[in-house]
This record gives sequence, structure tokens and C-alpha cells, in this order.
Amino acid sequence: MSSLTGTELGGSLKVLLLLFISIFFLFPSEARHYSSEQSHPPSQHLHERVASKPLPLQPGLGDFPANSSALTVNDERDLIKASHRLVKRAVDYRQYVCKGAKALDMIIYDPPTTRKWTQQDLDDGGWSIHEDSRDVAEAVVPALDGLGVPHAPSDIRPVFAGQYREFKDRNGKTGTPATNGFYNSKYIVGTKNKGAIVAEANFSPTFQRQRAGSKAEIPALNRWSDVVWFLWSKEAGDQAGNLRYIFRDNARNEVTRAIIEKIHGLEDHPDTLDLPWPGRTYDMRTEDGKALLATPQGIGVAYLIKDHSDVLGRKIPLARVFTVDNRPPAVSGSSDSGDESESSSSSDSDSSDSSSSSSGASSGGPPVYKWDYYVVWELRDTARGDYRPTTTS
Repeated sequence: MSSLTGTELGGSLKVLLLLFISIFFLFPSEARHYSSEQSHPPSQHLHERVASKPLPLQPGLGDFPANSSALTVNDERDLIKASHRLVKRAVDYRQYVCKGAKALDMIIYDPPTTRKWTQQDLDDGGWSIHEDSRDVAEAVVPALDGLGVPHAPSDIRPVFAGQYREFKDRNGKTGTPATNGFYNSKYIVGTKNKGAIVAEANFSPTFQRQRAGSKAEIPALNRWSDVVWFLWSKEAGDQAGNLRYIFRDNARNEVTRAIIEKIHGLEDHPDTLDLPWPGRTYDMRTEDGKALLATPQGIGVAYLIKDHSDVLGRKIPLARVFTVDNRPPAVSGSSDSGDESESSSSSDSDSSDSSSSSSGASSGGPPVYKWDYYVVWELRDTARGDYRPTTTS
């Protein structure tokens, strides 16, 4: 076969070039789709392509416009979408699975805390305690009924703990300004193995300092798990070991919501999870269960279980997620106008929660969600051998 001359070769290349251009313009969508697939991995591997520049895991309440009372419904929706875009880029699902695995190992193998908080610690920490409403949010009533937890007003012991006074800080210095943190919970001692804590609105002292841009100290007694357990044990007395359920009431924390939506394949469709009670459960043997345990709505529960295994026994948590339709009646057909709700901010050391009212942007806080997300933790008696060491790097 004779070799091509320079003229023939040049002509062949021109033909190929014209052919490629023709295909591109005749089938533009296919060509662009191919190009897009080569430059971006599939969406199911979103967690493997976290943004190169790290973004904050939770937009602070101060990130919303100061004049948010004037926001329209469309403005609120835009804020929700913008907030979810930030978190979607920042939350690494695999990282939360890893953190949850470590938290589970801590629950199974670490000894209980030797630090026992006292009333003096509460007083030195500037905490004020008073009784709140004895009513639970209407949204959690089906869950309480389904789990057999009594919730008549006579069964509920509402305790509001506010860090509103000057206090002695962790270095022993007195007169430190208040943080304005608070934890609002309903304690239901119940019958044997039916005790419950309904954690409603929660702003940790750490979060409040960060929100105010302050580097001032916080009290030694400050974590959600420590304050809530101390108050629970005080209310329940010798029945403290009956604690079985911990409700993280209406999770507004963006990280928790992002993880829940990732688990359900809704990372590209935030605020759309329609999962009414009884919802769905997540065993700690699964990656989804571990990821939930590492969220701000889970890590405080992990510390509470581990720190007080001498009273509770060695428990393994089971997570249950359900959602409540919070759309206006004209949209949802529901008469539920929403109740005070919770979001949270936390680290591995359980710095705990932050909270906001469900009135949303109209009251200067984050916008209202169409679907409220709830996480219920059940403390189960499970053989430790069923949960092998799970920590991964």
C-alpha cells in the first residue's frame, strides 16, 4: 500500500475536522453531556469532591440580612437554597461516617466519666433554672404515642436552664459576663424503660459566644450533654436509668439536614423529605447510622450515653428520622402552625446546640422550612459483641 502524500494527508485531516464539527453542532446536548461527565464525577460521589476552599459547616444566624423582617416568601426560599448550597459543598459524608464510627467505639469501649457535676457547679456557672410550659409540641405527639411514652401535663417536667448571670469561668475567675446560652427540655420520667428527654430549643454558651464574636470564657459546666443529664438525674432521681428516648426536636441545623438529605438521595433537592411518623430507623452498624451519630443532633447523645453508662448501662443508640409538614395550610392542608424548634452547632467534644424560633426570617432568624426534620434516639440494650470495632481513618 502506497504512503499518503502531504496533500492527501492534509485533505484527510480536514475531512475529519469537518466531521467532528458537524457532529458537535448536530448533537450539541450529547457532546456537552460527554464533556461535563469527563470534568465532573457523578453526583453520587459528591462527598469525594469537596470544595478545595473549605466553607463553614453551618452558616451562623448572623449570616442572614439584618432587615430580614422585610423578606418576602421568595426571599426566604432563596436564603434556604443559598444556605443549602454552602452546606452541600462543605459537608463530607464519608467524614461524618468516620466520626460516627469513632463515637460508636467511644460509647462501646470507653469508661463513664468520673466528673460528677453538682448544684454548686450549676450555681458557679451562672445558670438559672425555671419551669417552662408543660405542653409538648404537637408534632411529636404521634411519636410519643407510638413509643408508649406518657405525655399528659402531669407526666412532663419542663426545665429551662439559662446561662444569664455572671459566672466563675473554667480558670476560676469570677464576674465573667453571661453567655446567654440556654437549654430548654421536657423531662418525662415515665415508667420503667419509658423515660424520655425532649430537647427543644438549645443555644450552647459556646455557640452564643461565637455568634456574638466574643472570645470571652465560658463556664466549666456548659455542654448540652452535661447540663441536660444533671437536670435529668435531678428530676428522675433513682429512676434516671429509665431513660430510653432522646428527642432532638425539629433539627434546623444545616449540617444535620444535609446529612439526612444525603442519606435519602435528596442532596440536590433540599427541604423536600416527606417521611411522616413512624419515619425510618438507622442502625449503628450502617454507614448512615454512623453519619447521623456524628451530626450535632447525635454527638451530644453519644457523649451522654458514654459518660453515664454507670447509670444507664451500656447502651447502643438507634436513630429514627421523621418529618412534619410545615407548609402553610393552603399548601399542605395541615393546621399545624409550627412550634418552637431547634437547630444546633456542635463539635466532636459536644459543644452542643444552637436554636431558633420557627417564625423564621420574619423574626430575624433563619427562614422557615417547608419540612421539619426530627431525630429520635432510642437507647437499646444490645450485646456489645454485635458491634465490632468500627473506627476508620
